[in-house]
Amino acid sequence: MSSQLAPAAQPTPATGPAIPAIDDRHGRDDWRVIVVVFWLTSMVEGLGVSQVFAFLPTYLSQMGVPQAERLQFVGLFTSLIFIVGAPLVPLWGVWADKYSRKAVIVRSCLVEAVVFVGVALSREPWQLALSLLLIGFQLGNTGVMLAGIRDVVPERRLGTIMAVFGASGPIGFAVGPFLGGFILVDGLGWSLLEVALAWVRDRPGVAAPILGARTAAQLRESLGVEECELPVEIVQALEDVSADLEVAP
Repeated sequence: MSSQLAPAAQPTPATGPAIPAIDDRHGRDDWRVIVVVFWLTSMVEGLGVSQVFAFLPTYLSQMGVPQAERLQFVGLFTSLIFIVGAPLVPLWGVWADKYSRKAVIVRSCLVEAVVFVGVALSREPWQLALSLLLIGFQLGNTGVMLAGIRDVVPERRLGTIMAVFGASGPIGFAVGPFLGGFILVDGLGWSLLEVALAWVRDRPGVAAPILGARTAAQLRESLGVEECELPVEIVQALEDVSADLEVAP
């Protein structure tokens, strides 16, 4: 009498949240969402950091730091940020592969938030210096995001998506200072034209600014300069920007 061995029972796979399928050639189903999130993350990072550096001399001026020392401060800490952060950049990639890419990217966003809060609350140069040095611990997420994009994007679109993602940082750096200046002036309740005319009006040796209005609306806006009194910090910021400009005879 022959006996047959019954096949071993296969374990029932554990149920859990569905994970989008990944195909080496066609990519993951939700790759567009991932790319958009990564693009916005990189753009916001560039936008914020560019605002910090664009307004750093003005911030130091408000703290009472002399102009010669402000230049040294900006140059020194701009270098120290990358000296502190550069050795950690490869390690963030290693830790991302070993533990979690998502955690490394979220770490960068949280550090950036701490930097912004620290800069905003700084009242002394040493406090500002410590806040800026934290930017070094923010680095290292771009390579991790690129690795994530490589894993989920369809192969035939990889080059295009990499290029689009690469533009996010420069766009953030370009928009950041402009947006910061616009918010700063808009918060004063005056237009850029009124601020510019008020600053020219208050220069030594200037009796009155010359108006070049082409429309009635521009003329009305220009005449509003009579009620525009610039705060000391705004005047100092404009003087810092124009300090190295030479007026042709």
